[in-house]
Amino acid sequence: MALIQQRDGSALKPSRQRPVKTLIVDDSSLSQGAIRLLLERQREVEIVGFASDGEEALARTEALRPDLVLMDIQMPKLDGLSATQKIRSLYPETRVIMVTVNHGAEVYQNCIASGAAGLVVKDRLYQDLLAEIRRVLLASCSEESGSFAGGAGEGSPQHAD
Repeated sequence: MALIQQRDGSALKPSRQRPVKTLIVDDSSLSQGAIRLLLERQREVEIVGFASDGEEALARTEALRPDLVLMDIQMPKLDGLSATQKIRSLYPETRVIMVTVNHGAEVYQNCIASGAAGLVVKDRLYQDLLAEIRRVLLASCSEESGSFAGGAGEGSPQHAD
C-alpha cells in the first residue's frame, strides 16, 4: 500500500483521493489548539470541525461525516466513551482515537469496549498522535483490539514508560 509523504518527508497514511476528514472533540480549548497545530501542517489531514462535549460531537459527526474523530474522554454533558459508542454504532465507517490525560489498564480496556480504534495520552501527543493516526488508518476494516500508542498503561500491548 503506497504511503503519502508529509511535508517533512515522512510517510503518514495510505494514499487517498482526499485528505482524512478529522473532527477534534475536547472541552479544553488548549488541547484543541495543540491538536490543531500538530495536524494543520499535515496535508493528508483536513480538520473539518471542533466540538466541546460528547453531545456536540454526535451532532458534528452527523453533519460533517468525518473519517476520524479525535475524542477526549472526560467532558461535560456526554463523556467521550459514551459518545464513541454512539458514533461507532451510528457511523461505523468513522474511526475514533481517544486523546486523554488518563492512562492505565482500565482506561485502555474502556476505550476498547467503547469501540475506539486507538488511544493517545495527552502528555505524549506530539510524540504519538501522527503515528497512532497512521496505525488506525492502516488497520484493516475489521474491528480489532489493536495496540494503542501513547503509554496507554500497564496491560496495553505498547506500554510506554
